[in-house]
Amino acid sequence: MLRFAQHDNQTVFGFARVTFAVVVLDICVDNCCVEYLNNDVKQKFPLTHILQPGIMAVVMESLPGNRATPSLGVADCETAMSARPRRAKPTPAPLKPLERPPALHYAVQESIKNYITEHRLQPGEPILPETVFARQLGISRNAVREAVKALEMLGIVETRHGSGLFVGQFSFAPLLDSLPYGLMSDLQQLADLLEIRRVLETGMIAQVMAMMTPQQLTHLNSLVEQMHTRAVRGEPFFEEDREFHRRLFEPLNNQVLLRLLDSFWLAFRKASEQADIRDTDPLRTYRDHAAILEAVVAGDVARAQTALDQHYGGLQGRLARVRDARQSQPPTEAS
Repeated sequence: MLRFAQHDNQTVFGFARVTFAVVVLDICVDNCCVEYLNNDVKQKFPLTHILQPGIMAVVMESLPGNRATPSLGVADCETAMSARPRRAKPTPAPLKPLERPPALHYAVQESIKNYITEHRLQPGEPILPETVFARQLGISRNAVREAVKALEMLGIVETRHGSGLFVGQFSFAPLLDSLPYGLMSDLQQLADLLEIRRVLETGMIAQVMAMMTPQQLTHLNSLVEQMHTRAVRGEPFFEEDREFHRRLFEPLNNQVLLRLLDSFWLAFRKASEQADIRDTDPLRTYRDHAAILEAVVAGDVARAQTALDQHYGGLQGRLARVRDARQSQPPTEAS
């Protein structure tokens, strides 16, 4: 503790010089620290080996009482500095990545969709022009135009040249059209999609059978006969297969279900072409569909569900063979 009353004006001035020197050193130096005890005055000065003797002399000379009783000189401090090892600076931690806000056009899309829902607009009804959206949202028209293009691809909005923006007829088609491309390289996801189809069809077949009319059964029988004709010739029958599953669930009059099942069929068909999952046994595929129809005609729900399970089991088997063949291939070396 300092006792200012025991020192004269010269001592106080000397202490001020020391204080100034310490401040300068503290700003410039951040290495080792030497404790100095002199005349009951305990000071800590940050020092390094790069300090010049002249600066040290100013500090030592300015300490209170040091001129009269120089208990520690410049040479002593330099010796202490050279004997004390330098402390290594810690490695700074890396900066955390900034959390970026969502892109502007995504936010604009949400604003347009919210406008449609909040005003309960129906397909075909007009909505605000791009210029009004831009002004009210406080953004450029280019940002609105980019968002509108994205919403048009989903069928949420429709641009009519010369008339403006209108609420579109939403459809799953744009989403499902791109689905096969995401499944071509991942056979497990393709198998998952097939399982969804199986669960939907086996779960709904009982309701279908309760509503099936004779005319609809006749149409299904005609499709199965066409399958047999092509299978005997060793030809695939993609269109007949697709029409069979659509007609099978048509009695439900559930357009969402029909569209979903048809989209799943298309997705599997396109992915099968790209992943080379060919039907090598058309006759077995024909027999699967014939067994489904026979069970439906007989009114046997359990038998129809079993026939559907067997049909999808065959498709899963085709997937498994392709997956095993890919896994058995040696990895390709990077060039």
